[in-house]
Amino acid sequence: MEMRSINWMNCKMVVHSVVEMTTAAEIFKQYMKYYNDFGDIIKETLSRTRQMDRIQSARTLVLCLQPLFLRLKQEQGSSSCGSSIQTISTIKELARRFSLTFSWDQIKSRESVAMMHK
Repeated sequence: MEMRSINWMNCKMVVHSVVEMTTAAEIFKQYMKYYNDFGDIIKETLSRTRQMDRIQSARTLVLCLQPLFLRLKQEQGSSSCGSSIQTISTIKELARRFSLTFSWDQIKSRESVAMMHK
């Protein structure tokens, strides 16, 4: 199946609570790769999941970032530093973009940010 139909269907099912929010973690992993084509859909899904449940949304972001970081750690022993630096930069940029979805109102986002740090 084409990436467009997978993203659109999965995002719609997550937003309408047909499937668990954690399903979106696989979509969010693709955010950087498909930003030009599907960035608006993924950003809207991020926004809607935050509106539905801030804590579960933060958990979903952790479920997205953790496997990427663990895979990077595994690859560090077997590959060159150049590709590791590029991969860590990609993960950092993805985390930075995710952080922009949190409200500037620290009171509203405090609980979800604290959960991510735990």
